[in-house]
Parts: sequence; structure tokens; C-alpha cells
Amino acid sequence: MSCALEILAESGDKQVLDADAPWVVGGHDDADVRIADAPAMPLAFIGCEGSHYFIQPATPEAGLHRNGRPVGASVWIEDGDRLLLGGYRIVCRLSEHGLRLEIVGKARAAAVAPGNGMPPAGAMGDPAVAAAPTYRPRRYAPAPKPTAYRAVRYAIFGGFGILALAVLFLLLAVPIEVVVEPAPDDLRITGFPPPITLAGQRLAIPGRYGVKARLEGYQPLDETIAVSDEKRRFDLAMEKLPGLLYLRVRPADITAWVALDGQTLGTAPLDGREVAAGQHSLRVSAERYLPDTRTVTIAGMGRKEHLDIVLKPAWAMVSIASQPPGARVILDDEEVGETPLTLEILQGAHRLKLEKTDHAPEELTINVVAGVEQTIGPVKLATLPARLSLASEPKGASFTVGERFVGRAPVDALVAPGRHEVQAMMPGYKTVKTAVTLAADETKRLRVTLEPEFGTVFVRATPADAVLEVDGEVVGPAVQRLRLQTLAHRIRVVKDGYASFEATILPKAGLSNELAIALTPLSEIEKLGLSARIVTAARQRLLLMGPGAFTMGAPRREPGRRANEREQDVALTRRFYLSETLVTNAQFRRFRPQHSSG
Repeated sequence: MSCALEILAESGDKQVLDADAPWVVGGHDDADVRIADAPAMPLAFIGCEGSHYFIQPATPEAGLHRNGRPVGASVWIEDGDRLLLGGYRIVCRLSEHGLRLEIVGKARAAAVAPGNGMPPAGAMGDPAVAAAPTYRPRRYAPAPKPTAYRAVRYAIFGGFGILALAVLFLLLAVPIEVVVEPAPDDLRITGFPPPITLAGQRLAIPGRYGVKARLEGYQPLDETIAVSDEKRRFDLAMEKLPGLLYLRVRPADITAWVALDGQTLGTAPLDGREVAAGQHSLRVSAERYLPDTRTVTIAGMGRKEHLDIVLKPAWAMVSIASQPPGARVILDDEEVGETPLTLEILQGAHRLKLEKTDHAPEELTINVVAGVEQTIGPVKLATLPARLSLASEPKGASFTVGERFVGRAPVDALVAPGRHEVQAMMPGYKTVKTAVTLAADETKRLRVTLEPEFGTVFVRATPADAVLEVDGEVVGPAVQRLRLQTLAHRIRVVKDGYASFEATILPKAGLSNELAIALTPLSEIEKLGLSARIVTAARQRLLLMGPGAFTMGAPRREPGRRANEREQDVALTRRFYLSETLVTNAQFRRFRPQHSSG
């Protein structure tokens, strides 16, 4: 706060004193603050110390009162103090511009106990103004009226003094240049002694000066410069006043956040928000809408900038259907409805899951592009399979469900819900057929017991006392009736002095097979040079078979019998070799390369 004194008279006249403190208050003509009808002498002195004001009575008889209490020494002046001096009431007003004395009228003073008042706020901590200073004026005496001679003398001395000061200034001053961009309307350089302009050149004595500039649309410039012999040019720049931003966002019923250069300004709309001049990055964002980011240029200088921003939706309409309908729709782990369904989905990748009772769930990933409608499906929901757990006694039976082979027991098979024909088969056992009905996602256990299946084989060997072996076990003479399980069996007929006979037979249920065997004496084989067992070049093992008779074909009533499979007796009269095993396709292709097994 600067030291300045303003007097507001009762009549409304205003006077501003530019002279330095202290100021004299009295009724005489030379008083700085003249009070009418007061004695023609100083009554009080007003001083300024460190931007704080104080008042001191000129004499004890001055009758100075402050807030109704007599003042006998210096006291600090506070805003709102009421003074009584020279029969007049005076109100003190303090502001950043200085001290104003409002003379409001005459009044009678009431004498009370003396008091000097407290120092103003902040003065206690400042040693420089801890106590109001005391001003000691010279004894007052009315100034004699100057004669004409004295006036001329004073004028001459004053002129020489001014000339001397001017010469001294010119000797000490240096030229300075203060450049302000842009050029201001008003430029002032203050200091003591004040700079002068001579022949277009500004001169100043080295020291500190204040530079103040004003230009419409710019911040007031208030800078301090230090003039020296080395530093004479000063380039200063004025900053533009901020611009006023008016921003509207549509749709108007959403909450949109506005950020400028990464700093949040608040929510739209903005009405007259001050923004520094220049380029800025503006971002407007709202839930479920695409953010709008742009660069805006603010002209500043108090000008208004209007922006109207339309945010685009960040979603798209997605239709979802399923077969069958009525499936629950789960989007990103949240159930949103049942198919068929159309809903708004935000752009990006999402996990979609469809669930329905008795059906297997379907999961898929969808990519949504904002503003692009799409249809998903209809998605086929497979019915949940049923589980059939199959077992057999004995183990190892082959199971089919319908026309599909599912494996060997024990086995678990997944089948569609509904009724199914189940068939269990095993060589040497009767086939078992049954039907089961299963619901979706049901598990049912099925265990079947297989009954052995037998066929009849008549063996007639010559000589009759030969021994018959079946699967390595001796069963008696080689002429007998055998009841064998419908499995492959190894038949061997042996007799000393004869070549043994071996063969594999497969009895059939409900049929009788006859096997006639004539053993060949070893003496005859030796005569013919034949061997009972040979190995071919293809590594096939062959057995020597003697003459015999057997039955081929099938009876009329046998299930699966073909038209050309009539039953007939066959007699073999010559010896021949028969392979112990079947000929494979690979072995046959060595004989006929163009053979195809189909």
C-alpha cells in the first residue's frame, strides 16, 4: 500500500495530496489539511511509516481525540477510526490507495481516560513499526509576508538549483530503451529521479525503475527494471487476457466431462470459462459415447469462443437368435435376457454365452463396431447327450447302440436323448439285444449277461483208434460227436505210425458239421517224398491234408443263409497242403500286384 492522503470535505470537495508525509493539520493557510474556524496554527501531524499511518497532536492543547479518547502522543490510525480535532469530527478510511479523511461536521468532544491505542495489524511483528514514531516539528511562527526583493532572490536561487540538478542528471544519466510487445496504449516508467526524454532519447540514472503498461485486451504490465551502465535495453512482453469459452455438448441429457490439456474443467456446459490464449488440447468424454479430442485455438483478449460438440454413440445394435429360441443370453458374465434379443452393446470384443435347459451351452466372441448393426445366429444349441455305461459278463463284449459301434465292455458311450437299440456281441456267445430310453444329460448303467452258444461237430477218422485232441486236450477216440462253443477250435488227430492231422474248425449254432479224416501212414509219405509240414518262400506254414469228406453250405432254416449256399457233402480223395493261417492282402498282392482289397 502506497503513502497517499485524500481529504473529503463536508461540502463534498475532494483533495489529494501528492506531497510527502508528514502532513500538517491546522487552521492556518499553510496547513496541508486545513480546518475552517480552527486556530491559525498546527493542531496535529499525520505521518506514514512502512505503509502504516499515525497521528500526533502538535501541542497538548490541540484537543485531539481518537474514538472518544484523548490522544497525548503518537497513535496508529486504523480503518474506521473517528477523530475529534479543532471542533470537527473526522472519519479515517484505509484502503490500498492510501488514507482518506472524511470531515463529517462539527461536534463536541467528550473527555475520557487517555489512551494511545494499539499498533495496526502486522505492526507488532515489524520492528520498524512496532511503535508509532514521534514527529517533532519546529516551533510554529506565522511566516512573514515576503517582499518583492525576497521573491526575486528566491526565484534566482531556485533557478540555479534546478539548473544544477539538471546538469548533474545529465552527467549521471544513461540512455535506456524499453520495448514492450505489443506496443501499449499507455507506458509509464516511475522512479526517482524520474527518467526524462531528450531529443527522442529516454535518459535515466542507473537504479531500479517501475514499468507499467496498459493495452486493451492484455494483462496490465507491472515490471521492475534495473538500469546500469551494462544493461540499458529492456524487452518486455504483455500477456493476452484469457478468452471466454462457451461449450455445449449434445445430446444435452448426458453428463459429459471436459478436460483441457489434461486438466479437468468440469462437466458441460461451460459458460464463460476463462482459458489462456493459444492452442489447447480439448477432450470431451461421456459414458457410452466415443470421446471427442480436438485442438482448439483461443484468441484470448477477452473474446468469446463458442463450441458445439456432438458426441457419437460408442455402441451398436446387436440382434441375437438361437435355435431353439428361449436361451438365456449372458454377455461378459452378466445375464441380459433371452433369445431372440436385440440390445445395445459397447464397441470392442465381448464374450457371449447362450444357455438353455437340456442343451449344451454355446460360447463365442463377438467384435462390435460402434454404429454398425449386426445379427448373431441363429445359433444352434445341441441337445445335451445322455451317458450310457455298459458292462458285460463275461467282460469284453462288443456293444453297438443303433448302428454305431461304441466299444468293448466296460465302456461309457455318449448318446442322444431318446430310445436306442443296444446290442451286445461276443464270439462263442449268444447276441443280446435290448432297448433303453434316456433323457438329456441322464446317466444310465446297463449290464448284460451273455449265454454261451454251441454247435455240433461229428469227427470220423481212419483208423478209428486214432486219438482226438481239441485245443490241446485229449478228448478220446477220433470217431465221436463233439458239442463245442461257437469259437475257433484247434483239432488234431494223431496215431503212431501215421502223419498227424491238424485243422481249425468254427462250429455254428444250430448246425452240425462233419469232419472225415484219413490219416496217411508215414511209410507212404516217405515213398512219395512228402513232408507233413512245409514252409513256403513267402514264409507261409502249410499242413499236409489227407483225403476226407465234409459238408459244405448251410441248412435252409439257418438265419442269414444265401440262395446259393445249399447244403451238400464233399469228398476229397487226394492229399493237399493247407495254410495254417489266412492269406493276407499284402501276401496276395505279391502274387497279383493289381489286386485291390476294396
